Amino acid sequence: MRNGALVWSGLLGMVLAVSPAVAKGPDEARGQRNPYAYNTGIARDFPSVEVGSAVAAKAMKTETAYQFRSAVSAMDSAYREAQRQFDRSAERREADQAENAAWEALESARIKAGATVWTDPRYQALMELVGDMAQWIEREHAEAKPNRGEIEAMSRVKLGYASQANAMLLAVQATDPQVLDARQRYLTAANRSRELYENYLDTLRHDERVVAARKQVDDARTARATANTLFLASREAANAALDYAWMLHRHDRYRYIPVSGYGYGSGYGYGYRGGWND
Repeated sequence: MRNGALVWSGLLGMVLAVSPAVAKGPDEARGQRNPYAYNTGIARDFPSVEVGSAVAAKAMKTETAYQFRSAVSAMDSAYREAQRQFDRSAERREADQAENAAWEALESARIKAGATVWTDPRYQALMELVGDMAQWIEREHAEAKPNRGEIEAMSRVKLGYASQANAMLLAVQATDPQVLDARQRYLTAANRSRELYENYLDTLRHDERVVAARKQVDDARTARATANTLFLASREAANAALDYAWMLHRHDRYRYIPVSGYGYGSGYGYGYRGGWND
């Protein structure tokens, strides 16, 4: 990024160096401007320095914007590579396997504990009511003009029966020794996975590739902001210089174009903006 700034500094210097200087005519010795030397039709005070600087600043703005996008892409790649290495590490794989195995053991313990509830007559009656309510709601929805009020009321009743059945199942699982033991093993495995991930985030902040990529993004962001400011200022300067040059030559069509019957250098003593000279 620093090399790019040096290149652009050299480019701006060359633009200023090769820009043609303002030619001085005989009238300038008397404090007057002579924009056309001997009526050759070549303007001598065109603001080439300001216009050339604006062109170079525009190119610099475009390049720094591209460099910023490239730096952001490189930083994203560095983060993704660090994440892939963490996911592929043996420690992370072992933690994931242990967590998955603990979850499956917990689910198996819950199923075994719930087997005693599933044969309970009260639980079966509640689940049968839930099924009846679901069928009634489905049939009502199929009607040409379903009764929304009744559907809402029956949905509340269905939810109440389902909540009672689920409460019976949770009560048994909450006191089952195998479920409690499996839940504790799962929490231990999940905490281990979370601890590994938090440690990975801590080390990621000091990863050399990530730190270097973030530094490049910061430098590119600064260069882009500087280039944008330089372009805006150069554009304003070029516009002001062009306006100034136009003001100097707004009467040229009348001063230097011969008028039939009046001779060279004569004509009207005033001008106006309009026509081809705008």
